[in-house]
Amino acid sequence: MTEFAVYGAVAGAIVSWAASEVARATVVRRAFWSLAAALLLVHSVAAFGTIYGWSHEVAVAATARQTRDLTGFDSGSGIYVNYAFLLIWVADAVWWWQAPARYAARTAWLSRFVHGFVWFMFLNGAVIFADGWMRAIGCAAVLAVLIAWRARR
Repeated sequence: MTEFAVYGAVAGAIVSWAASEVARATVVRRAFWSLAAALLLVHSVAAFGTIYGWSHEVAVAATARQTRDLTGFDSGSGIYVNYAFLLIWVADAVWWWQAPARYAARTAWLSRFVHGFVWFMFLNGAVIFADGWMRAIGCAAVLAVLIAWRARR
């Protein structure tokens, strides 16, 4: 796995996620939502292999270090939130393809939770904990999504 797989995949996930939230047509939204989830999965696997050497303990320690450096709070628990993020998003995308009618009929609070959680995770991962060009992409994406949500109201 290369750095391109780590950083290119997450950049693609951020842009695809924003496109899914901005798009109006359901078929386009679903395609971008699923592409973003798949790219996040590629990013996660690539990061785990390239950056963490396939070690959960190394990932926890790195997460704790990043959290401490930014917040002063020394905890690696954020890695578990990242695992939940990936699981929830991939499951949501699979559900949308496997049972589109049931997916469309799900309760509004569930949809708001999933989409809000994804937004929150990108705010943290692509803005707060990012820097440089990744932060610029993240800022543009989270702002675009907020504007799209506001416009739909």
